[in-house]
Amino acid sequence: EDIKAGTFKNQVWEWPSFVYAFGLSLNPEDMWEGLFRNPLLVMAYKHVFTSRPSIFAQIQLNGGTWPGDRCIHGMTHVTPRSIAYIATQVRFALGSQRLFVLNDALTSSRKFYESMVKFFDKSSDDVEMYDLLAWWDQQVFQDTENAEELDGDLEGV
Repeated sequence: EDIKAGTFKNQVWEWPSFVYAFGLSLNPEDMWEGLFRNPLLVMAYKHVFTSRPSIFAQIQLNGGTWPGDRCIHGMTHVTPRSIAYIATQVRFALGSQRLFVLNDALTSSRKFYESMVKFFDKSSDDVEMYDLLAWWDQQVFQDTENAEELDGDLEGV
């Protein structure tokens, strides 16, 4: 409700461009336009939470695949907090700092993460939030299922 009414006190306008789809930035008329739909975020998510075969073609390492956290933790859906976590990691990776610190005075990764979590929590019942999570599930888990189906086909490659 606060988001729709325009009273949501957050620094959304300060979020970096990589949280938006390529070529887009914050649209004051529609805050959801392209938000959290950048392919860079999707690739980083897949790298961390699924497995390398979901990013690249099925790669065999020492006779097996490299399991991601999805395999280890049984993830079946993308969550808002996991998107915020990945955006925080991407922000660090694109920055110039050599050490990840949550409360660094210059970048404040904790504040960045918490601003996204607050935005997601305020948006939890919005149709746009459901659309975003459905989009993420399709981007992340559809490819993973296809990679797993191809596993046997690629063994001889």
